[in-house]
Amino acid sequence: MEIYEKEHNVTTEKNYIYMTQLMEIIILQTIADLDDIMIYEVQRNKQIKFQKH
Repeated sequence: MEIYEKEHNVTTEKNYIYMTQLMEIIILQTIADLDDIMIYEVQRNKQIKFQKH
C-alpha cells in the first residue's frame, strides 16, 4: 500500500506541475493574441497615424 501511495503522490504532483505549466502557456498565448488584435485595430483605424519601426 505504501508503494501505491508513493507512486500516486508523485503522479499527482507531476500532473499538477504539467497542468500549471499548460495554463501558463495558454495565458501567455491569449495575451499575445490580444496584443495582435489590438495592433491590428490600431493599424486599421484611419484616425491614428501608425508607424512600424
